Amino acid sequence: MLVWRGGDAATSELEALCTTSENPLARLHALYTLAGLRKLEDKVLATALQDRSAGVRRHAIRLAEHRLDSSTALANLASSLVADADPSVPLQLAHPTRQPTAP
Repeated sequence: MLVWRGGDAATSELEALCTTSENPLARLHALYTLAGLRKLEDKVLATALQDRSAGVRRHAIRLAEHRLDSSTALANLASSLVADADPSVPLQLAHPTRQPTAP
């Protein structure tokens, strides 16, 4: 509903949810809501790439994929996940969802 109705006023609360909620599903939903609102900042993605939940890290990779070419910091954080303990995280790195850009 926030995305459909343009809930820009909730941006700061959603950012806080991404970092303070004990519930990984709440953190994940907050990330995707921010992405849907086009308010997902690199600093929030950087935190999500280091999340204690493998599922959040995996989805953070998906959300960051289109920014990796333009953000060295995000690219470095994502690259560090190649040795992640949960195999779904490096698998996401190996199989990006974005389409490669033409040279």
